[in-house]
Parts: sequence; C-alpha cells; structure tokens
Amino acid sequence: MTAPPSANSGAVTFSGDTAYTDNIPWLAHGGDALLHEAFNLGGSNYPAAVRDHMLESHVEAQKVGPIAQRSQDRRLVLTHIGDLGHTPLDTALWAKWAKKRLRRRGDRR
Repeated sequence: MTAPPSANSGAVTFSGDTAYTDNIPWLAHGGDALLHEAFNLGGSNYPAAVRDHMLESHVEAQKVGPIAQRSQDRRLVLTHIGDLGHTPLDTALWAKWAKKRLRRRGDRR
C-alpha cells in the first residue's frame, strides 16, 4: 500500500553516470526535477581512449536539453559537470546547451 501524495511530496529523477538512454525521459516523465550529469568534449585534445570512455559512460551537455524536454519535468539541474575543453567553465554556454530544445520538423532554429 502506498500513501497518497501530500502537498510536500515530489518526484526527483537522478541520472547518475550513464550513456544516453531513452529510459531517463521515461523514468523522469512529469516529475518535479531531473538531475542529469553532463560533460563537454569540445576543444579537448585527450587521447581517443579517454574520449571513447567518456562517450560510453556519460552524456554530452549538448544532448541533455532535449532529454529534459522529453521528460517534461519542471526543472533541469545539471550535475557531475565535466568540461574537458574549457577552463574555467563557460556557464553561459552550458546554460544555452541546457535550454536546447528538440528540433521538430519545420523548425528553422
């Protein structure tokens, strides 16, 4: 038996370290917050093995906005942020990536 939701209850989904998966939007759907890890490879000159590992076990920041849009959560919080190409972190660029929307047919953006 589960208790009915109260005014103080909410739903938060935490991605943890994961490669891109359609399961995150499905699990997070309609929640209060999606906490999603993100990294950026752009501008980095790391060896191919490091780059491959990052792509196999993390999600690029540029892909998190569309994931959040599909989940339809009220808020997106980026966590476990790693930027392999820019120091210090370009917060304006990361905010732009987080707000990126899915492209729809006919979009001119």
